[in-house]
Amino acid sequence: MKVVLPVAVASIVLSLTACRSSEIHLYDAEGYGPNTAEISIKDHAGMVYWRWGTQTFAMKVTLIKDDLVHATIPGGTLELKMADGTRLSFEGTQGRLVCVGCGQLRLPRNWLAKGSD
Repeated sequence: MKVVLPVAVASIVLSLTACRSSEIHLYDAEGYGPNTAEISIKDHAGMVYWRWGTQTFAMKVTLIKDDLVHATIPGGTLELKMADGTRLSFEGTQGRLVCVGCGQLRLPRNWLAKGSD
């Protein structure tokens, strides 16, 4: 019994770790149009791309916290830090996330999430 419990706990931890996604993709929920955006992260770092009117922007982003459930339909919370220091916080369910902090950079408030291994 003393050996079985640590082995069982280790198995659970390994299986949960294996289910974590190393890639996160967020897309503007409004789809493609004059003002669109995309966030792509792999292993804690990535890029944000967005258009606002005639201007196009790109900025590096760092993953601060990833509590998304990476399943067929992701949900949970996600925190990012932009290269300029701006923090973005995402929360939601059913693959739809709402962003706090996006407005000051003219990024969309509503996003679609997609995680993959």
